Amino acid sequence: MPKSKPGPPKARCTCGRRSVDAAIYIFRSHTDRYIFHRCECGREWTEHVSDVDPTEPVSTDEVLAVHERLAGFKGPLLDLFGLTKA
Repeated sequence: MPKSKPGPPKARCTCGRRSVDAAIYIFRSHTDRYIFHRCECGREWTEHVSDVDPTEPVSTDEVLAVHERLAGFKGPLLDLFGLTKA
């Protein structure tokens, strides 16, 4: 998993674009949630949310993010998740 990068706490990225317009990728573990943001300018930042209840339903946005990521992907899932074969 990539290291967390602090990001713009403001409403705009350093390039001037609105932070809410950045692409969002969500990684969810048993206890934590990481929300990766990527602005069109290439700047990235991560939000970390602790104490996520694993019995909590998955949001529609999370489902859509997975489908968007898988839609154009061709290759082994290990590549998609950045994992290597053991």
